[in-house]
Amino acid sequence: MIVDHIANIEKYMELSPAFAAGLAFLAAHSGGIGEDRVDITPDVYALRKHYDSRDEADCKWEAHKEFIDVQYVASGRECMGWGPKSAFREVEYKEAKDFIHLDGEGEFFPLTAGMFMVLYPEDAHEPMVRLGESCPIEKIILKIRVGK
Repeated sequence: MIVDHIANIEKYMELSPAFAAGLAFLAAHSGGIGEDRVDITPDVYALRKHYDSRDEADCKWEAHKEFIDVQYVASGRECMGWGPKSAFREVEYKEAKDFIHLDGEGEFFPLTAGMFMVLYPEDAHEPMVRLGESCPIEKIILKIRVGK
């Protein structure tokens, strides 16, 4: 897991060619994207998400097998739950969405506009948790295929 600000995005371009393509797209579109999904390369795509942050009890822990998430807050603020996936119990896996629903508890990190979190398959995470009062959030989520 990595937490940082968009101002430091260049530091992570060397992780892999797929990261470089995804992060370059994110740097160029840090204010948001107009489409719900943008295919960047065959191994990288971006999703636009809009929602209101909510109580932690109304959110779900998750992880992924095939993709690394880069969750970037374009506007708003939230807490992102994080913990080692090995400390969680798998409830269900939806292969078509590469979504593992998990049960467990973790730590929470505040993410405000301009910040991102990189989440690997071994990272359980719980997005959408309110930081203070509930507020609207716009996020760009990069999906980067593992190993690319």
